[in-house]
Amino acid sequence: MNRLARFRPALWLALLLASGLACAQSGQSFSLDAVVDTRFARNDGPIVLSVTPGGAAEAIGLQVGDHLMAINGVSLRVQDSQSRRLEQLVAGSDRTVVLEVLRDGQTLNLSGTLSRVDQATATGCGYVSAIDPTPGVSGDVHPLEITMIDGKSTPLQAQNRYRLTPGEHVLVTREQIPAHHFSPNQARQRGLMLDRKLARAYKAIVVEIEPGMRYSLGARLIRESMDGDAIRANAYWEPVVFKGRAEACR
Repeated sequence: MNRLARFRPALWLALLLASGLACAQSGQSFSLDAVVDTRFARNDGPIVLSVTPGGAAEAIGLQVGDHLMAINGVSLRVQDSQSRRLEQLVAGSDRTVVLEVLRDGQTLNLSGTLSRVDQATATGCGYVSAIDPTPGVSGDVHPLEITMIDGKSTPLQAQNRYRLTPGEHVLVTREQIPAHHFSPNQARQRGLMLDRKLARAYKAIVVEIEPGMRYSLGARLIRESMDGDAIRANAYWEPVVFKGRAEACR
């Protein structure tokens, strides 16, 4: 399991919506360092799924669960493509952004600067998969579902693998841990948490893709965090890459 150190779980999340969202100016690109769920248009704005520790969004004060209602005064509380509008707003931000967010029923205004993004290019491809057999017994790693890759929703029907370019990619996941791993009370708390948190129950992981490699993802059950408080806080699992193996790019 030493390879897991190379993959940062849940909390990098550059705002890479639709097509690697970044603001390109003078040969430079910028990122908010957050992943926002734009799969469903919302009247209160899309939900922030996760924030990179030490990144732009954290410095600005953005938090997981915030609703992003506006960027630089332009509303995201719309019913058309929020993903496209987010791209346009960040691309036109000149690196400085003012965010209007809804947090616990209160409207906040946050401001700061975007992070610089390395524009290095690489050739070839790699793969990620969530259907490879998981080491449930030896590693307590169980199935998960990949729901988004770099801000794009994955097909509803599970795929054998997803082909990605080399470099860092943000994968949003939800656990599919079999029910028999939970006591009746734990299962009840889990169900209540999932109903309450909705999109915030999903977790993200950043995987650095190397050419000619296939990475297998799973949900690691954290046995020491299965009390009621931990389950209600969705702290009982984390997405991990449990295996990497060579696979030719096709």
